[in-house]
Amino acid sequence: MLHIAFTSPAPILKFHLECQSDSITDHDLQIQSRKLNRLTSLKNLSLNLNLSRCDEISDQGLEHLSKALKGFTELHTVSLNLSDWFDLSDKSLNDIGQALKRFNLLRNLSLNFSGCWDITDEGLKHISKGLKRLTSLTKIILHFCQNRLLTNKGFTDLSKSLEKLNSLQIINIRFSACPKIDDEGLKIFSQAIQRLTLLNKISFSFCGSRQITDEGIKHIFEALNKLPSLTSIDLNFSQCHYITGKSFENIKENQDQLALLHTLKLNLHGCSDIHKGMKRMCEGLKKLTSLKNINLNFSEDWDGILEEKQMKCLSQALRRLTALRSINLDFSKRNIDDECVMILSKALKNLYLFHTINLNFSYSYRVTGQSLKHIAKSLDNLASLRNVRLDLVNCRQIKKKGIDTFRERLKGLVSLKTIDIDYHVEYTLR
Repeated sequence: MLHIAFTSPAPILKFHLECQSDSITDHDLQIQSRKLNRLTSLKNLSLNLNLSRCDEISDQGLEHLSKALKGFTELHTVSLNLSDWFDLSDKSLNDIGQALKRFNLLRNLSLNFSGCWDITDEGLKHISKGLKRLTSLTKIILHFCQNRLLTNKGFTDLSKSLEKLNSLQIINIRFSACPKIDDEGLKIFSQAIQRLTLLNKISFSFCGSRQITDEGIKHIFEALNKLPSLTSIDLNFSQCHYITGKSFENIKENQDQLALLHTLKLNLHGCSDIHKGMKRMCEGLKKLTSLKNINLNFSEDWDGILEEKQMKCLSQALRRLTALRSINLDFSKRNIDDECVMILSKALKNLYLFHTINLNFSYSYRVTGQSLKHIAKSLDNLASLRNVRLDLVNCRQIKKKGIDTFRERLKGLVSLKTIDIDYHVEYTLR
């Protein structure tokens, strides 16, 4: 499919190429590449090339595309999605890297190689060499998830190229399920990003990387503390089983400079003994008084635990964050009880500005209808509240009558638009 259109107010011409069938061949891509060749004289062009799962295309086909891309010198945006090309080789990344070197004026770049299993450190090195020259970049998205061949060596090459991109404001890096990247790789990566002082939004995902420990998290937070312009942080370390509560010590020690931060998303699903570090984390959260949006995932894969003393720490921190507009808290399979929910609810009633709340208590067998009463009592005087979502899947002590009463109590809120409650009980046959 080929789509060309102008946008306003800026006249950015968009070229969109998407593979809608896994039967596309090298010859098909060669034809589309010729179409690209006709556009090389255009300025301020945005290219969006989605070739995900095109299994019939080989290195030869991608070589045609790369040669066409080399003809452009004044691109504004490039988005290249080659995810789930199982046979994509380092040779193709070399061709792409050579093309990148010519995009001196590029402002936005997105490269997705997730699920490309045959890419090695050598391929990542080719991409890194191309990135070094893109000094006009303000936004970069790089995805290399699900690769067992990438190691610290390739990750180091990438990190050293990123540190030269001094104009970057937004960075999104995903190396989830890359098991050979460890704390040493994160250390070098952290040293690189701390030099990008214009960064205001970051998103890093290393979920499922089982060589990453508390030491790696320490390096990340040390780097974040040196980025005074940060407004948004999104960190995903889900399923990093060697990350424990000790990581939160680093949050506490490195928050003073994040005065502009308004969005924090921290995914620690399945990490070990996180509840033991709740106090340290909450002491850090208290300092983030400019926060408007908070998303914390403490969920477990199996029954964990969250006690009253940890919930008190979290509630005390939330009370201090009076600028909050949106709250998303996931306690799935943490086995909390009504007392914990009551403690949390008391903190919520003081947040008069917030408009959206999302609470996940799924698989919390000790939560009863009493918890719904606590939550409703805390919310029924919040005039700005617009959206409420509760996940109560497999909370077996909650009954339909309690849910109906909860909905009825919140009807009087003048700004309320939605109440979304996910409630059902799953039964397992034995």
